[in-house]
Amino acid sequence: MLKRNRIRNKIIKLNMISVLATILVLGTLLTVFTISVVKEKKQNDLIHGTEIFASKFNEDFLSKTVLTNSFEAIIKDTIDLSKVNEEGYFENYINQLVPIVRNYALIHGDFYIFFNHELSGEPHDIWFLDYNMDGVLDRLPEMGIDYYDGDLESKYWYYGPIKHKKGVWSEPYKSTILYSHHFVTYSKAIYLDDVLIGVTGSDFILEDIMEEIRKAEINTESVSAIVNEDGKILLHSASMDLLGSKEEYDVDLENSFEKIKDKDNGVIEYINGKDEKMVLSFNRLISGWYLLSYIEEDIIYEDLYILLTNLVTALLIFLIISLVIAWRSGRSISRPIELLTEEVLSIGNQIEDESLPQSLLLMNDEIGILSNSFLKMKTMLKDAYSKIENQNTELDTKVSIRTEELTAINQELIATLEVLENAREELIDVKTYESMESMFSGMSHRLGGPVGNAIVSLSSMIKEINSTKKLLEKDVLTKSKFLNFIDKSEKLSSACLMNIENAHELIKSLKNIELGFIDKEMHRFDVNDIFVSVIGMMKEQLNDIGISVNFKKNEEIFMYSHSKIFSIIMMNFIKFSIYQNFKNSSGGNIYIKTSLEGNKFLLKYWDDGKAISKEEIETLFDPFSISRFTQNMTGFELYQNFQLISRSLEGTLKYDEYEDAFVVVLFTEQ
Repeated sequence: MLKRNRIRNKIIKLNMISVLATILVLGTLLTVFTISVVKEKKQNDLIHGTEIFASKFNEDFLSKTVLTNSFEAIIKDTIDLSKVNEEGYFENYINQLVPIVRNYALIHGDFYIFFNHELSGEPHDIWFLDYNMDGVLDRLPEMGIDYYDGDLESKYWYYGPIKHKKGVWSEPYKSTILYSHHFVTYSKAIYLDDVLIGVTGSDFILEDIMEEIRKAEINTESVSAIVNEDGKILLHSASMDLLGSKEEYDVDLENSFEKIKDKDNGVIEYINGKDEKMVLSFNRLISGWYLLSYIEEDIIYEDLYILLTNLVTALLIFLIISLVIAWRSGRSISRPIELLTEEVLSIGNQIEDESLPQSLLLMNDEIGILSNSFLKMKTMLKDAYSKIENQNTELDTKVSIRTEELTAINQELIATLEVLENAREELIDVKTYESMESMFSGMSHRLGGPVGNAIVSLSSMIKEINSTKKLLEKDVLTKSKFLNFIDKSEKLSSACLMNIENAHELIKSLKNIELGFIDKEMHRFDVNDIFVSVIGMMKEQLNDIGISVNFKKNEEIFMYSHSKIFSIIMMNFIKFSIYQNFKNSSGGNIYIKTSLEGNKFLLKYWDDGKAISKEEIETLFDPFSISRFTQNMTGFELYQNFQLISRSLEGTLKYDEYEDAFVVVLFTEQ
């Protein structure tokens, strides 16, 4: 029976997957585009809002600087420094300036000039101010000489421009004259021929500035502030204390200011001290300060969230409609195919019968064509089936014969493999014998030297003893001859002892070789632990010469191998350094570095003793090498290590002349 709806399900699934993919791509593109466009518009609105109020502040600030500069020019053009100390000149000059200062004050709201009291020996100042805040300008009385006592911080409006020799803006401060008011001052020092004439400028009353800052709020939820070049809050729309920088505002702006520093305007997004997402618009004022306006992201992008919600809802509705259409279209396409498939299967089940229902064969549509074609195909298949039956019978006969032939060949191959295996074992025994023969020949060669030297020393010593004995028996042994006998005996004894000790060291090495070749016990161990143990055992020998071993166990490197062989290898390396590279030296350093690269264990060993020459490198692992390594009959350790690493551990040992280090490569249990 035909499993119903299989094609229908495939078509419906394909349509639905196509619809889902289309909705996903379209929805993603629309969402990204919408977010980008709406965000850009909202941010542009925020920038535009701050730019409007920044322009207003800049106009006010610019008017201060322009009028102050013009007044500075008037002073420079009118004052005569050569007549300042003449009687009545200064008072007359001040009287001429009074109406000019008053006119400037009518434009600014207040205006002043404080003359340098050192010009005439006493202070002179002209200051017009709306003292009673009733719209009437009053000239304030001149300050006393004590008024000028102060420092840069307390009277920055006066000493700041003198110090910097340019116009400066003070931070908000409380007036010493109008105690109920706070000011921000723009002032400028007037110099003529490098002589300080005085300081002129004008004030902003903070109450007026605060009103403007509050107007700078883009909407009722936003907050505005003015900060200086260091990010310190000067004025804040949410603070009733005009000079108080609330800690909560400092926290809000602490991180964000670093992002806008040295920029003129723009918008940034940041997270404040309360983990709230914020959007901040900023604009640099001509005073060097920044006008900021910031608002919570959820508030400014509220319209965006509503738009995204509507967009997602529309996409879901469109998805549901599309899925319904896909299901209906899939069903309408699959139904005719299902009917045709059922007809074909009903015909196929009658393959043993050559005839088909005449009703199907006589149909004039696609079903009729399909039925007649299937009848021809069935006849051809029956003929092909008969041929295949005959061919299968012949093939079975051939396969049986071929199987017998292959069985005979396999038996011959098995016999050949046995012969090859025996030959391989014999070859291994031969190579092992050759290696041992070479190694023990080298040992014999090395032992011959110290043993022969020891025999020569003992023979000479016996001759000296017999000669001295005869002199003693004849009672002709003098003190000088006896001392000479003692001196020769001491030298011959020392030489004999040194050669015997060298022979003993070689015998110990031979014992290590024996342990290396007969060590059949294998177990899992950390290679670094073996190295640490060997360094500890040889600590006394190393300390006697003043050698430090630099080895740090960085990671565990486990191997399933012969731990005794690893101990012998490390001892041989250290002995080689002690007796060869640090011979006749006052100490040095040995360096050991291990690492693991995949299933490869790497060991690098080097020291800062005597370097190995290129000539010595060529025969470094030769047991018969005639080099400095034969002196004192040591140096056999390198050949022993080469044999243990290459044969017992199936690894490699080489000397890297570029890094001046021995390199060992082994394979771990991994």
